[in-house]
Amino acid sequence: MTTIKKTKKNIPPPVDVKGRKVSWQPSVSSHRLYGEVLNVSKRPAPHPKYPNTTCRVLKTVLHIVIPDGRVFQISGDHEYLKKIDMIAESPEAIEL
Repeated sequence: MTTIKKTKKNIPPPVDVKGRKVSWQPSVSSHRLYGEVLNVSKRPAPHPKYPNTTCRVLKTVLHIVIPDGRVFQISGDHEYLKKIDMIAESPEAIEL
């Protein structure tokens, strides 16, 4: 009889929470940026399946401020956040 060892899934904390400290790397050749989520909003966008109609979908937009005062508007799409390697930082891991 074989035993199956179950492992606990490691689910990362969400980044689309107001006030959460996050880090991301916009491109492979750039440095890692650190900031804080200012606002999470929904914006209407054309429907991907029916672009020439009045059908709309709501897209999530993250507004993130970095320590020098610049504000970034980043798409909250899961695939895009994975592409830019955006992760939530723990409070003690980052010194702003």
